[in-house]
Amino acid sequence: MSAENTSVEPSNGKTRPLALVVDDEFANRNIVSEFLKLLGFDVITASDGEEGWAHYIERLPKLVISDLNMPRKDGIALLSQIKKHNKDQVVFLVTGYYNRDQWDDGAEVVPDACLSKPFTIADLQNSITSAFGSDFCD
Repeated sequence: MSAENTSVEPSNGKTRPLALVVDDEFANRNIVSEFLKLLGFDVITASDGEEGWAHYIERLPKLVISDLNMPRKDGIALLSQIKKHNKDQVVFLVTGYYNRDQWDDGAEVVPDACLSKPFTIADLQNSITSAFGSDFCD
């Protein structure tokens, strides 16, 4: 399956940051993508961690949002691979059953944010603001 490129032309002439959404459920990819577009991102998507990694390396997005549980490569494996490539890459994980104990103090990599399903656009915006600063989402 290829990425669904849902880029939107900026209306104000500003370059829009790119986000990658990785989730095996189409509806979840679509909802998160729409939230991100409302917050000013262009969005590409992938249906699993393997496809997400390929799109990440090809496009180097500013933000990666990945589901935790997926076939072929889960969100933790994708997070690890991305952070090994670029330790400063902002990666959020999304899950219906998040447990902070999954990442103890000695964990090699941790997500920049973990969003528990269901989450709101305000939750996503707050996580983006925490990661990038208050001017990022205007």
